[in-house]
Amino acid sequence: MAVRFTRVDLTAYPVDAGRRGQLHQGFCQSGPLDLYAFSLANLLCGQQGATAIEFIGGLGMEFTAPAVVSVTGPAAEITLDNQLHQSWQSIQVNAGQQLIVAPARIGSKHYLAIQGGFEFPRVVGSASMVKREQLGGLHNDGKPLKAGDEVVVASVASAQKLPDALPAQLIPDYQPDARVGLVPGYQHDWLSPLQWQRLLNSEYTITPQVDRMG
Repeated sequence: MAVRFTRVDLTAYPVDAGRRGQLHQGFCQSGPLDLYAFSLANLLCGQQGATAIEFIGGLGMEFTAPAVVSVTGPAAEITLDNQLHQSWQSIQVNAGQQLIVAPARIGSKHYLAIQGGFEFPRVVGSASMVKREQLGGLHNDGKPLKAGDEVVVASVASAQKLPDALPAQLIPDYQPDARVGLVPGYQHDWLSPLQWQRLLNSEYTITPQVDRMG
């Protein structure tokens, strides 16, 4: 089966667990920015670590065959043929149906998983896309998905019982203001003590120019 994307408002790209252990060859780890949301999206589809779609902004798609999908991340309006559905739950779709996700807050990242997982070219052991390195993506050119793209879904061996929805207490409370952890890297001594103080005690605003690097 396949999924045809009918709407990509800002950006959408494949992610999986990432390229671990390849930094010495110049490949960044990549993978999902919100590992929890990515992992739970797959869990709701009865799998672990399958390639999913990480996206910012609205996303629309049409299915060529029955499927099970899930959408995780901050609040969003999810409609399947104009019928409302909740995020953080398994959603059964039929062939020909259209699913539309409209995030409530611009700039927030969401995850779309599908039972079986999306099939994208794997490079250095991962299907994660890295725009800067022109790596991954539907045509392995580092370009995000666009309206009209059709992505194949891996076949599922057999039907299985899936969780209907994630318990409310396990859904993160996504707040517009958040503390961000910082782990000093090998260039930490490039900053003076005063610069470190400013770095750790300042407030930051995310602008529309944000990408996966910052």
